[in-house]
Amino acid sequence: MRVISGKYKGRKLVAPTGLNTRPTLDRVKETLFNIIAGDLPGARVLDLFAGSGQLGVECLSRGASEVVFVDGSREAINCIKQNLSFVTDKNTVLFAKYPAVLGLLVGQFDVVLLDPPFKSGVYTEVMEELLKRNLLNDNALVVCECDVKQEMPQNIGSLVLEKQRKAGSTVSYSFYRKEEI
Repeated sequence: MRVISGKYKGRKLVAPTGLNTRPTLDRVKETLFNIIAGDLPGARVLDLFAGSGQLGVECLSRGASEVVFVDGSREAINCIKQNLSFVTDKNTVLFAKYPAVLGLLVGQFDVVLLDPPFKSGVYTEVMEELLKRNLLNDNALVVCECDVKQEMPQNIGSLVLEKQRKAGSTVSYSFYRKEEI
């Protein structure tokens, strides 16, 4: 695993051991970031269920102003901290489990990376909570990484499904945009 573009390009990253975390493959990550590149410069990003933190680090490398990394696994948090050792950008690492962590978050986000365990089924619930707690700026982008078989709704409150993309045989991405109210 490595940072694939931006100011930290080529830096090696570590991932938690075992099967609880599924790091995003470089080719899949490149496809994802080609799609969201325009949303990143100056963005405040929430990397929820961050795992190794590789997606958030990639955001910082590509111009995000701040990333908040959240995971409920101590091993994942340790990996995130290792992966941030060379990062000079503003970031926060929270060791907290969903849904309690949402009560700890302050301010609004421009981009949310949502990658919970595939079988958790919390996508809609998390997006509803983000809206309810006013954690999303107008025009915010929520990116859901899910199992290719996962059915995702068209709309969740003011979040509208913009597009979906398959990334290999097991992963798909759903991109939701918050409508301006």
